[in-house]
Amino acid sequence: MVLAFKLPGRPEMRRISCACHMLNTIYQNFINQKPRSVFLMPAVARPVLDLIKKCKVLVTHCKQAYLVRELSVAPVQACETRWKTTVDMLDSIVRVYGEPEGILFRRDETDKLPASLEFMKAIVDMLRPLKKLTLALSYSSSPTIHLVVPHFFRIKKERVTAPELDDMEEYKALEAFRVHACRVVEAKLTIEDVHKTAVFLNPPMKKLLMFTPEEQRSVLQAGRKELAAMGGSLVATTSTAYHGLDMDPEFHEYTQYADVGPSARSLDEVNVYLSMPPPPSTKPLFEI
Repeated sequence: MVLAFKLPGRPEMRRISCACHMLNTIYQNFINQKPRSVFLMPAVARPVLDLIKKCKVLVTHCKQAYLVRELSVAPVQACETRWKTTVDMLDSIVRVYGEPEGILFRRDETDKLPASLEFMKAIVDMLRPLKKLTLALSYSSSPTIHLVVPHFFRIKKERVTAPELDDMEEYKALEAFRVHACRVVEAKLTIEDVHKTAVFLNPPMKKLLMFTPEEQRSVLQAGRKELAAMGGSLVATTSTAYHGLDMDPEFHEYTQYADVGPSARSLDEVNVYLSMPPPPSTKPLFEI
């Protein structure tokens, strides 16, 4: 993709990783079975993978044997290239577990039923926050690049504990899977400079409070460098201010947020932007 845009006379472009694709890679590494991979799934956590495989077999069997006609809700088929659908599959089986259990018992096919409902519920509970993160960053009608940093930080800070299970082997497998998943997230969930800049350009988060002082200075310096390269101005004027969707005049122009006196005019563009009081964080970005 980068080579396709490498044209004579155009500035060199670099690839920016899609946050959702990054998450999908992380999910796949949760059950990585490549012997030489640094993220090889530990053997003690193997029951988690076995359960996922058995659930896939169950969903396929329900469709091929037309058992879905007897179910109130059809189980979700997992897609290999969209790993969050694995969570959807497990969750859909948990919701109707009693129905296929009765049908398979009547057909003498109980070997196709995942053995432990509690084990399955525990796995779904551990993976659900990551699925919510994918959905939060997947909107098509509004930008989400400024949300990557706060969501990534939250996922890294949250430490999900493995719930107590009656079966000790299942508990050990779940705890090993949790530790492995945390290691993958810590190593693979990377924040790029463009994500930090997007946070700065989102008015409610422009103070960069989630970063260390050193990181804040680095982001502001990068912003000044970009402005110098653009040679333009980001401060709205009365004639060029964007009029948002909200009819409240309080949000019509940013000029009223800034100190436009002589002292403010002597500041650089970034400091003027920082001097503006932030709008409510609940305000949609397009309206800001």
